[in-house]
Amino acid sequence: MAEISPPKVRGQLVGLYEILLQVGECVGFWVNFGVSKHISISAKQWHIPIAIQFSKYYLNCRLTKLKVFPSTLPLVPGGVLFISSMFLQETPRWLYKVGKREEAVTTLAWIRNLPIDHVYVQEEFAFIGVQLDRELQVQRKKGFFGQLREISKPGLRNRLALGMTIMMCHNLTGAGAISDFAPTIFESVGMARVNSALFATGIYGLVKMVATFIALFWIVDRAGRRKPLIAGAFIGGLALYYVAAYVALAKPVQGIGSTPAGRFAAACLYVFAVATCGSWNGISWIICAEIFPLSVRALCQAITTATHWIFAFAMARATPYMLANIDYGFYLFFGTCMMLMIPLVYFLLPETKGVSLENVDKLFGYVAIVVLDVGLEEEVFGKPSLEGNDAEKALD
Repeated sequence: MAEISPPKVRGQLVGLYEILLQVGECVGFWVNFGVSKHISISAKQWHIPIAIQFSKYYLNCRLTKLKVFPSTLPLVPGGVLFISSMFLQETPRWLYKVGKREEAVTTLAWIRNLPIDHVYVQEEFAFIGVQLDRELQVQRKKGFFGQLREISKPGLRNRLALGMTIMMCHNLTGAGAISDFAPTIFESVGMARVNSALFATGIYGLVKMVATFIALFWIVDRAGRRKPLIAGAFIGGLALYYVAAYVALAKPVQGIGSTPAGRFAAACLYVFAVATCGSWNGISWIICAEIFPLSVRALCQAITTATHWIFAFAMARATPYMLANIDYGFYLFFGTCMMLMIPLVYFLLPETKGVSLENVDKLFGYVAIVVLDVGLEEEVFGKPSLEGNDAEKALD
């Protein structure tokens, strides 16, 4: 998505991933609540939620008692994805890189819904070409080991370290841990019954979904990346500090019922959801999709994504033990982590809002881009006019 998105709306388009993720998570929360409320205690209470994850086909098979092997069920949505992928276009940048330049400009015009000779298409394609030609010239070796050599250079290794740190911080907000164990979390602040905790969890999912939609459609490409990350870390950290103080001082007992202070603690969890979904949950993926050059983008994104899932796994494993053994320290730990993210973003993360993928190199001190013979200004790190007013007016 980052490769084909115009800089002006790149955050919105890449953010669709997180929005759809939150929609699915919200549906899952409410399915669990409905199953708990309306189905008696039996194996169906876990069969149905798992069935819905696979497909309606599996659910129908379970209800009609047809023999189906659960291990084959992921093939249904997987098969749909496989068939759909056959109709996808390759990105213009990749096509240019492998020498299919006519197909690249045709695809770019199709994506932009403009004629090939339109000034915006020609200017964007020219700048893409200059950048990729430069990358091909400076690559000393091809293949995987050549990419490893490339990412060890100044200007790329700091980007990779930053991307990995951003993904680590994404998990150290505690957003995933609290979502995974939301019913237990709400019971820990005094929710009276399991159904009440599941209902509160369903509301939590709705809050996350709405906050993510608003943030990634109306904020991220207006306020940028840095400001939401800093604000989200500060607000989310404060919310968790209150929950930690409440648990430490009031020592609520699960299943007894909540007090006004306990209800405010539950409200702080919703504030935390808004803060994280409006910042770290979605923006971390956007940043890691737009800060790497095409020559090593696949490798660097694979490394940053692996970093995310390693820490997600670690948090999922650690959370039950943290809740059982350190009590209020669970909230204090994640709140402190969020506060420490503020100086990290302020001092280390440059703003990438509206910057073309080719010009991101300038922000990180990578090797210079010399723009020649494309109707653009000839200078080192020359800023292309397609990021300015001329090309934007051409689209009107």
